[in-house]
Amino acid sequence: MNELLKELTSTVGLTGSEAPAAEVVRKLWEPLVDELRVDRVGNVIGIKRGDAPDGERHRLAAIGHLDQIGMMVYSIESGGFLRLQMVGGVDKRILPGQILTVFGTELLRGVVGATPPHLQSPGDRDKVVGWDDLFLDLGLPEDEVRKKVRVGDAVAYPTEYTELNGDYRAVAGCDDRSAVAAITWALKVAQRQRHSHDIYAIASVQEEWTGLGAIISTYTEEPNVAIVVDVDQGRHEGVPEKDSIELNKGPSITYGLNGHPGMVEAAEKAAKDGGITTQKLFWPSPYGTDGAQVETSRAGVPTINLGVPLRYMHSTVETLHLDDLKNLGRLIVAMADSAELPVIEPVEW
Repeated sequence: MNELLKELTSTVGLTGSEAPAAEVVRKLWEPLVDELRVDRVGNVIGIKRGDAPDGERHRLAAIGHLDQIGMMVYSIESGGFLRLQMVGGVDKRILPGQILTVFGTELLRGVVGATPPHLQSPGDRDKVVGWDDLFLDLGLPEDEVRKKVRVGDAVAYPTEYTELNGDYRAVAGCDDRSAVAAITWALKVAQRQRHSHDIYAIASVQEEWTGLGAIISTYTEEPNVAIVVDVDQGRHEGVPEKDSIELNKGPSITYGLNGHPGMVEAAEKAAKDGGITTQKLFWPSPYGTDGAQVETSRAGVPTINLGVPLRYMHSTVETLHLDDLKNLGRLIVAMADSAELPVIEPVEW
């Protein structure tokens, strides 16, 4: 799992520009599935056939999104400094002093600058830095910057993969490349473990902005049931216990909207029968994952959200534990062998 997560997070794929990350996933999934394709909008879709006879297999979608948050260049200022705007939910408070990469005519590294504290007024020191206060310094003359950078070019967080103590890892892009890692692990487990139903592994695009990938793929593949895999807030100082889950205690099963009761029951039983430790996350409001798009596709798809415990979400040091990913992958395969999936029959018009 360590090398798998490292490979998946080493390539940047911002919302709307997921093609490089999709190519990594395509190569990983090709030897693990019976069918593989990349659709019109960039979703990677792999199908691993189940062991049950034709007519008795359900189509179980396991969806994790490919895209990650980042920024884009929105203006080139005098002196060659770049102004940035967010793509997805970027926390601008963490940006000053960061080293970012611009995807111009070539890869360019730059430093996010801001007014030094020595030159700030007393009132400015207590203010949250705004986008207009930040700029990216490439260390290049203005004329060279204008040759190599265009307005609209993508700007990404660093991809340094940090191995913390034990099996804890910290790297940008775990939201939601860690989910893709868990789905990939499920496909590996499915090579040697029986599962009755077909697994439709889907690495979806544009979850952080529009949900386009989930909308398109769920419509075209017509799954009978769906698992949406995303990250959940990992517990640490300052995070309420009711809104978070612990690292290295297993993936979460979400209770609330976007969580079909039948799918929750199936997940609980599959976890118990498989000896897989899980956690409960209660989320009564509309959930911020692809689940909202998936469950409302066509006549409706019974859906469940399974979560990767993740600390410091939407930062450059998103932190998780590798065993949670492995257990999530095992749970996906266990559900693909469940006899209790709550299938909604097609509507006869």
